Amino acid sequence: MIKKLISLDKKRSFTLETNKYSVQINNLILDARIGIHSYEKITKQPIKININVFITPPNIFNDESIKNIVDYEKIVNGVKNLVSKEHTNLVEVLAQKIANLCLIYKMAQSVIIKIEKLEIIDETESVGIEIEYKKNHL
Repeated sequence: MIKKLISLDKKRSFTLETNKYSVQINNLILDARIGIHSYEKITKQPIKININVFITPPNIFNDESIKNIVDYEKIVNGVKNLVSKEHTNLVEVLAQKIANLCLIYKMAQSVIIKIEKLEIIDETESVGIEIEYKKNHL
């Protein structure tokens, strides 16, 4: 939780707190070999991925350091690597692998992942799943 004293003048001051902090990756479009059908195992199809990582805020953000933040570029590159590496039968399994990438950060507490297949059913804009994962400390 970030607390910062803001002083407008001697009569008006207040504390600023950050209670909620998340890193969002929106509408990442990638071609993937994903699905249980034989044609999905050979041909890549476009998928859309949305990721929302919920983080314990640092005591204060430091403009000179990225030590206490989640690097969204590393997550995006990790997802690209996962998707390009191998065929995955279930979007749920891909979501689980992405969750592992996101929750490796010490300050990451939970993540919501939404994955959509964009061209699998003609009559729809997309079909997909959304799963929330929480980090359980042992």
